[in-house]
Amino acid sequence: RSLYCGRNGLGAEGIMAVLNALRGSQGIEELDLDDNGIPLATGGLAEGLSCFPFLTHLSLAKNGFSGCGPEIQKILMSCRALRYLDLSGDLEGSDSIFEGSDMQPIGAGLAACTTLTRLDINEMDVSPHDINLATEAISRASSIETLVWRSYFLETGLEPEEVEGLGSLTRLKMLDLTENFAIDTGSELLHLLSVCSTISHLRCSGPEFDFTLCSDESSNPDFVSEDESWKSKVLAQVRGILRSRGGEFDLDRAKTEPPRLWRL
Repeated sequence: RSLYCGRNGLGAEGIMAVLNALRGSQGIEELDLDDNGIPLATGGLAEGLSCFPFLTHLSLAKNGFSGCGPEIQKILMSCRALRYLDLSGDLEGSDSIFEGSDMQPIGAGLAACTTLTRLDINEMDVSPHDINLATEAISRASSIETLVWRSYFLETGLEPEEVEGLGSLTRLKMLDLTENFAIDTGSELLHLLSVCSTISHLRCSGPEFDFTLCSDESSNPDFVSEDESWKSKVLAQVRGILRSRGGEFDLDRAKTEPPRLWRL
């Protein structure tokens, strides 16, 4: 049912050999191929995965993503039962960069994969001038309920135009933006919640933000500046919105590794 092949450095040929050996094992539902040095642009992986009709969970994290768009599209269109996809990158790996030209086919694949409910794109290395293309592609994943986009570090904050596309994700409930952007006032989060009206659980942090300010003022008596007080009030609004939706605002646990929703 589950197969973990991660962190073995098998490369494309090694992974294809494993998949070919498993062609008769149609019962595979969970497959982890992360960190194997697979250059996805070379193709062939989608064909290898097509023999697993019941595959629901797939991790391709920390592989070679440069030029991967067409192959990711084929994978999304051929894995008809897929519910979880991990395309997390590695900011220390030069071959894990997503190119702007990858985004259109990835978006088309996400639109076609109507069973997908969770997408992980942690450390998705995208050029700053391609970030709008990335959010546009992600916005086509109309069925996802959980989006985990950690450690991208948008240095200028969460720009409005980088959020607008996410409003089309009408089933999105959980959004994890941990270590993703510098929150200056919290107004970025209010805009995010106004655009994404279905989000009920939000996890975020930023390297420039003091998270003690997210607590109630009664438990933090040392507010010394008007700016800090205003920031606290804005974040209280964010918390109130999420609570009204039956969810939570997770800042206290944002600095720790979030629990995986699936294991192999």
